[in-house]
Amino acid sequence: MSAIDKYDEAVRQSGRLTARRTTREWAVRLVLMVFALSLGQFGVTLFILPALGADPYTAFAQGVAGKLAISVGIAHASLTIAIMVALWFVARKYDLPGTVVCSFFAGPFIDVYHWLLGGCIGPASPIWLRVVVVVLGTILIAAGYALLIKADGGLGAADLLPIIISDRFRFQYRWAKMGLDVFLAVTGSLLGGVIGIGTVIAVFLVGPVAQALFPLMERIVRTAVRKFARR
Repeated sequence: MSAIDKYDEAVRQSGRLTARRTTREWAVRLVLMVFALSLGQFGVTLFILPALGADPYTAFAQGVAGKLAISVGIAHASLTIAIMVALWFVARKYDLPGTVVCSFFAGPFIDVYHWLLGGCIGPASPIWLRVVVVVLGTILIAAGYALLIKADGGLGAADLLPIIISDRFRFQYRWAKMGLDVFLAVTGSLLGGVIGIGTVIAVFLVGPVAQALFPLMERIVRTAVRKFARR
């Protein structure tokens, strides 16, 4: 069974999954999800500030933000909510409670971190520092994504898109993901978003680093659930 089939099966079983989990366990998992989002969006912010290129989705959000004269955080949140609403009508089986959490918390975290770090790093910073910051951003995005998956409360709406495309059109997941990332990066660039070496790093390194962190994040989730939700 492929990874997509396993995820789809987990979604189909979500009704029984929800029934087995207590309210306390859901609370623990959702708290972990919020922490994972804060970690991942901190990484996204580190991609933005050095101006070496954002991840594809953020590059698209930057382009939309520039055209609508709004902050990147608001654009990010608005796009995510729009995708979530669309999924509710056309692919409701993929939604889990965490999808809502991801939709409402992702964008504001970017704005907060940008406000805190905007004066510390930027295009005028030494190139070595900018590269280090982008690499650190890669690790943090991967760590946040890995924890988000292992918290097992639902993925963000944008993260579900390649899974749904793969399922609906019978594409291999890797081609659906790569195609979506290319579309977002190119469209974001045309709208004014920043793409560059950081974008390439995000496309090719975030996934492998996240996979390497899966065992650690799974242990963290199991420990938190055992300690705080199963007394």
